[in-house]
Amino acid sequence: MFTNYFRGLLYLFLAILLVSCSNKVVLIDQVIDGDTVVTSNGERVRLVQIDSPEMSSGECYALESKNALDKILKPYMISSRTTESDLKTLEKENGVKVEQDSNLDSIDRYGRQLAYLYVGNMNVNIELVRIGAAAPYFYQGSKGAFAEELKSAADFARGNQLGIWKSCPRFSYDPTKSIETGYSTTVSQAALLGSRSDTAALGKIQCSPDYRECVPPYPPDYDCGDLVNLGLIHVLGSDPHRLDRDGDGLGCESNAR
Repeated sequence: MFTNYFRGLLYLFLAILLVSCSNKVVLIDQVIDGDTVVTSNGERVRLVQIDSPEMSSGECYALESKNALDKILKPYMISSRTTESDLKTLEKENGVKVEQDSNLDSIDRYGRQLAYLYVGNMNVNIELVRIGAAAPYFYQGSKGAFAEELKSAADFARGNQLGIWKSCPRFSYDPTKSIETGYSTTVSQAALLGSRSDTAALGKIQCSPDYRECVPPYPPDYDCGDLVNLGLIHVLGSDPHRLDRDGDGLGCESNAR
């Protein structure tokens, strides 16, 4: 009987320890992208159950997603002038709550903590989805405590054409897969167009569905010299720009050499 009693106490202690480890208050050192931050204690936190466009591949709305998270967390960012003493005071009085979900993994394959962030009573993960800066992502079909709230937030953003829902014509919503929004059609457009300086079209232009790469729609007409930075272009449709001269499904072979 005593063995069971002490075993019960041990389990209770471990449960309390796990809760205290998985829920903490921190400040933010850096926002990496729209779903990853570095905390004041050097830990990387990946916002769980959501996904945002990739900065590294220049996906549509990637920079805007990062800026949205930056804006939410700006009051809780540390600076080079923040001392250790300041950190302790600020974390206690004005920090961001990091909360893990007992229904989900706590660490991903890259060693990042998987968690929800809270600013006051606001769940940051849900808010990012609600404003169209991210979308629900139920990795391997696993749904956490806020799965329904995240789906409702996505419905709101889609219904009001916010963020990625408005700006990324190639975005296809599937909460069981990581987000893919295609190339940026605004910020990166000048770089994608290479030698052409059609500035009147910038900001309005979108990607033609006739090509895998982000080739602007026709009209106006573009040739391979205008699209040198896109390299080899894969033709998926009718090829309105006549980039595939030999009809083999590949356009602008000269740009890939």
